[in-house]
Amino acid sequence: MKLSEIISMVDDIKPNAFSNDTKTQWINECEGLVQTEVMLISPDECVRYDYQQNSNDELLAKAPHDKIYYVYLCAMIDFALGEYSKYQNTMQLFNAHFGEYMRFFAKNYHPADGECVNCGYYLSAYGLAKLGGFSGTQEEWIASLKGEKGDKGDTGDTGNGIDGVSINSDYHLILHYTNGNSVDCGYCRGPMGIGDMQKSIYDPQNAVVNAGGIAPYVSGAIAGKADSSQLGALAYQNTVSQTPFSDSPLPRLRNVSFYEGEMPDVEDIQPGELVAVYE
Repeated sequence: MKLSEIISMVDDIKPNAFSNDTKTQWINECEGLVQTEVMLISPDECVRYDYQQNSNDELLAKAPHDKIYYVYLCAMIDFALGEYSKYQNTMQLFNAHFGEYMRFFAKNYHPADGECVNCGYYLSAYGLAKLGGFSGTQEEWIASLKGEKGDKGDTGDTGNGIDGVSINSDYHLILHYTNGNSVDCGYCRGPMGIGDMQKSIYDPQNAVVNAGGIAPYVSGAIAGKADSSQLGALAYQNTVSQTPFSDSPLPRLRNVSFYEGEMPDVEDIQPGELVAVYE
């Protein structure tokens, strides 16, 4: 039940002039017994209620054992009013209900074995320290758990790093470690390439199908002035297309230059275009 519900029930059973704050303090006494005597929680960690802030909070003991709250509250009202015989009778009833609740809780939750944490309760380590004779606060107890700084440990062995890599005569990648050992990482050479590397540079479209590589026919000076697409196109035009040389053996290329208007007998050639001169 909620705190406000317990107080309202007692006011109906035993009308009184005590404030809700006063009755909340009496409820706190009963709740303290529930936490320390039944749940074995350290007194410093016990829950306490303030009526203004906690009136709608559920109390820890659940039905049917929540009757311990209103019986205890009735007993405290009797005692405050000086009705001691009523107080004694009500306290006997409270003790009976409280003992019943304690036996129920111990049987079902076993708080002393530490398993009560699975049920939402716990046995406080600080509480055990207090039972063992510790007299400080919880903060002081936590601080006491940290010991003095220990001695510096011995220097560990030198680590094993990578000293370098190499490729042996069988094209295996070898990993060399700083401790002198090495590991063969396996074959690392790729498959053999196909064709003339220079031909692939100057003739990327493989246009010169009969030339066997045009690099031997190109001088270094011209190669520096013309790009591969120009050279490839020129070679293709003069070796594969229907040219005056297509029915005869491939003539030897004498020179390749940029036309500057010095060949008046050549038609359809503009200054700046690439011209091949054959023997």
